[in-house]
Amino acid sequence: MRKKATREKIFPKIRYKRAPIWTYFLLWCVGIYCKIRFGLRYNRDQIKAVKKIKGPIVILSTHPSPMDTVTTANAILSKRPSMLSSRMLYYYRVYRLMIKALKNTIPKKQYLTDIECIRHIKKMIDAKVSVLIFPEGRESIDGNFQGFTDALGKLIKWLRVPVVSIHSPGCFLTRPRWLPGFRIGRIETEVKILLNADEVDTLTAEEINSRVRAAIDYNDFDWQARNKVEFKSKEFKRAESLFRILYKCPACGAEYKNISDGDELRCTECGNRVVVGPYGEMTALDGGVSLPRIDKWYRYQQDMLLEEIKRKGQDYSISTEVKRAEYDWDKLKFVYKESGVLTLTLVGFEFVGDTRKIQFVRPNNPPAIHSDLYFEKIILFLEDDPHEFTCTGYERPAKFNQVVQAMSSAFPTELRKKQPQST
Repeated sequence: MRKKATREKIFPKIRYKRAPIWTYFLLWCVGIYCKIRFGLRYNRDQIKAVKKIKGPIVILSTHPSPMDTVTTANAILSKRPSMLSSRMLYYYRVYRLMIKALKNTIPKKQYLTDIECIRHIKKMIDAKVSVLIFPEGRESIDGNFQGFTDALGKLIKWLRVPVVSIHSPGCFLTRPRWLPGFRIGRIETEVKILLNADEVDTLTAEEINSRVRAAIDYNDFDWQARNKVEFKSKEFKRAESLFRILYKCPACGAEYKNISDGDELRCTECGNRVVVGPYGEMTALDGGVSLPRIDKWYRYQQDMLLEEIKRKGQDYSISTEVKRAEYDWDKLKFVYKESGVLTLTLVGFEFVGDTRKIQFVRPNNPPAIHSDLYFEKIILFLEDDPHEFTCTGYERPAKFNQVVQAMSSAFPTELRKKQPQST
């Protein structure tokens, strides 16, 4: 009973009303700060057009980094929408307090189909409240569009309301996943009325998905190269912590031998040196080997993994030593439990510790995992119980993420057949 009461405290009853005015006033104040600090810009004409739409709307926004929550909210202040938020955030006190202040936020189970969340969205629209959805369902690791499930088009047709898209180039590069802080450059938030109610009725789900994909597809590194926008920080050099996602040396193939050295990324195995330029370009030094940009290096790793997984077949696995922490429902925080080994196979995740063996379903909708790249943590769920794994062994979260994606690409049918239940 105590655990049930605590769950209700963490996930309070949802109010089917617009968010309180004072919460969006605070978001507006944060938006003013972002304009001054990070060079945030908006296309005002479209924002005014959205404001004139009567009744509820569905807002679809890209999700490259935590910054887009602020940029998106400021673009649709007049609607004060209900926002879909990862259930994971509710387990951390600071995020939980911010989310609960909005009173109408809808918790979403990431990487799994969530029927309850869909019901809440429909109830919110029926109550004449707009809904903000991040179709990608997770933050980008490499500054590229992460895609979305085909079910989005069906959901939009079911809701039968106008659709607005929001895209914020520069958000990712302001707060990339591999850094613990921010950089200063420019953010351009682009708002567009994508579909009116009549178009939602007449277009097929596939046609709607095609329009949404074209509207919110992005690559922050392409945008940076075209517009020559430099992102600077007094704390972080250009190559700071890049080794957390660029773990494979393109010269010798060694993994986890790269280290950051100012604006350079250097392999301690073969000595390969690469310098990061002001606009994201990467150049090899002293006759070395490099990929043109960070996102292309990350894609190179993904392609190499996919080849390896296809070659080894369904016997492929990846393991690393970890420290496991469980969420304590009395203390409302993660508490260390034991050390062990976390393994990912085609069937799913398995943790074998000093005292316990646990199996987890491998998320496949979309194929990704909760991860903190800087603090090297992976979070997996048994229903509503999160388990936090801090990587202490050879492999790291960025590669686990890429393996999950590569497995889904290599063996989509087998994954559907072999998904176990969490035990």
